[in-house]
Amino acid sequence: MMMLKSNKVIGNYEKPILINIKNYFEKCGYISYIHSRLNLAWSKIVSDIDVVAFKNNETIIIEVKSSHDDFYKAFKQLINISGYADKLYIATDKKFNDISKVNWVNNDIGLIYVNKEGNIEIIKKAKYINNVSKNHFIKLKKKCLYELVKNLNISKKNTKQKMTDILFKHKKINYKKILKLIAFCNFKCTNKCIYDNIFNKEIT
Repeated sequence: MMMLKSNKVIGNYEKPILINIKNYFEKCGYISYIHSRLNLAWSKIVSDIDVVAFKNNETIIIEVKSSHDDFYKAFKQLINISGYADKLYIATDKKFNDISKVNWVNNDIGLIYVNKEGNIEIIKKAKYINNVSKNHFIKLKKKCLYELVKNLNISKKNTKQKMTDILFKHKKINYKKILKLIAFCNFKCTNKCIYDNIFNKEIT
């Protein structure tokens, strides 16, 4: 699997954390990438991700915050893209003596501590995220969203909001599976979407 590359510059403080996190997940059997970009229509603030790890059907996104960064900004960044991953983590070199005293904005998000020697400690395990909102579909590129819903006889002229509203009437669809396929797609489709057959099976 190949990922879209982010143009985000790797900072000196975050670089060792990024490398150690990537190596950790690869030792755990994951395929991981640093500074990738989701296939979304929204700004780079939303689509750029620090580390992503894949194993079987599981997708984990990790936001890196060094002790020089605004730690709590990571929550907003991860919540915005929660529909495209199964688990979310914040990785940091900042040591928390008592995590119970930290204002943990979202309890589904886990915490990974990376010390100066590069050792990894899972301070808080991430929970599996099953919730998907319409907003996650609206963030997709319109051409991708249309490829998904075209079998529902929806016009291309409809807004993404309208397409999503109609899509969500089909309760049997595996929304998480579809979102991950599109969000991590790096193909520049010209005539036919590479996931056309999958979409046809999911949406009838």
